[in-house]
Amino acid sequence: MGAEQVLISRGEEGALFITKDAVFKGNAPTGTVVNTACSGDAMLAAFLSKHLEGHLPEEECLRYGIATGSIHCVFKRLK
Repeated sequence: MGAEQVLISRGEEGALFITKDAVFKGNAPTGTVVNTACSGDAMLAAFLSKHLEGHLPEEECLRYGIATGSIHCVFKRLK
């Protein structure tokens, strides 16, 4: 019972992906944060898209998710 895999967004500290066999930690890049709205959603969507394709190792899926969420933080929202 319970979750088999967990993805945890840690903001400027990156993210964790935890499975029954391993813990993957990814660091967020440094830079000027302009807007964090929906960056966690962007990270999750990017991670899941790669993870569900099944072509990349889990650690690479995490990096892809962190990169997507991070790039989302450097742009101002459109009005």
